[in-house]
Amino acid sequence: MFTTILIKSSICEESVETGDRCYYLLTKNATFAEAKQLCRTLHSTARLLSIESKEEQEYVLIALPINIKDMKGGAWIGLQFDAKLKKAVWDSGLPAKYYNWPKSQSNQTMKKTDCIRMSTNTKSLGVWDKHDCKKQLSVVCQVFESKL
Repeated sequence: MFTTILIKSSICEESVETGDRCYYLLTKNATFAEAKQLCRTLHSTARLLSIESKEEQEYVLIALPINIKDMKGGAWIGLQFDAKLKKAVWDSGLPAKYYNWPKSQSNQTMKKTDCIRMSTNTKSLGVWDKHDCKKQLSVVCQVFESKL
């Protein structure tokens, strides 16, 4: 069993037409596959976090309602490789247009076996990297407000 914390902000209260989202931090760590399932258990349209811009990346880091350093090892995000499309897509099905790889690895290529986490380490806060899919990490889900 897990509990959820709704990250309340104006982004969840604004117009549906703007594509606003509500974010949920689950209080249970999980593998990548478990994290995807936990989000779907939360709500039928909930998916792992997708980050579509630098502004959204910064918002999520600020909005998390706990000390982000307490999220040991990072948090799963929903970026994955779609073998049919041969490109990176979000768990929500949206195509990936924004990436936050480390500067030293700005030309990351993804394979279908890659799982992506967002760092919660103070030195690399918010930076994404490939990570072992079987590791237990924090889970952040999102639901588009129009689907609530």
